[in-house]
Amino acid sequence: MKYYTGLDVAMKETFVCIVDEEGKKIYETKAQSTPAAIFKSLEKSGIQSEKVGIETGSLTRFLIKGLQNLGVPAVCIDSRKMSAILSVTINKTDKNDARGIADAIRCNHYKEVYVKSDADASVEILLKSRKTLVHLSGILKNAIRGFLKTYGVLLGDLQPENFTIKVREKFQNIPQEAGDGIKSLLKSFETNSSEIDIIDQKIKILTAENKRRPDSTLLERQFPWVKYLNVEMLI
Repeated sequence: MKYYTGLDVAMKETFVCIVDEEGKKIYETKAQSTPAAIFKSLEKSGIQSEKVGIETGSLTRFLIKGLQNLGVPAVCIDSRKMSAILSVTINKTDKNDARGIADAIRCNHYKEVYVKSDADASVEILLKSRKTLVHLSGILKNAIRGFLKTYGVLLGDLQPENFTIKVREKFQNIPQEAGDGIKSLLKSFETNSSEIDIIDQKIKILTAENKRRPDSTLLERQFPWVKYLNVEMLI
């Protein structure tokens, strides 16, 4: 007899459901959303599953890698396809979702999703962190421009390196309270810009290392556009 497990993951708890090859529910429980706790609950069942399914989500990579390291045949499944399947459930609960995932694994009605390696995930976070900082810089810059317009100060088109200098030149005609607020924003903008520069240098190093690799897997596999990257493009 073959068995299949579905895990419905939430931030604090994960519902576990094991079904046999005929679709009969064999075991049901819940555990903390950590690899160790889930592994312990699976071990307690005494059942060796063919596959253990987990939907894509914020904790998925952490759980998949952790369970695989413990010898659990965990697979990551597409949450969008799974959502369509689970939407027809009459009584939709976390417990029933775990059962639905187990049945989908049993019937092979799922799409497996690639789980990023440690190197890929690390680089992705670095690049997304830069994207977040750039977005934040835009918010700060627009706020500063908007507040200065209150006093008729129009900065016009400026090169990034001239923005801070130009803003400081305008403080003399602004009330102290407003100036203090804008100075705080400007300080945050400068700090944010410095952090972007630091990340840019790290990306430059990674890009150079990647070009020396025969397989070019460090960046290009997950981010194909990186091979066209140069420092000037990071502004």
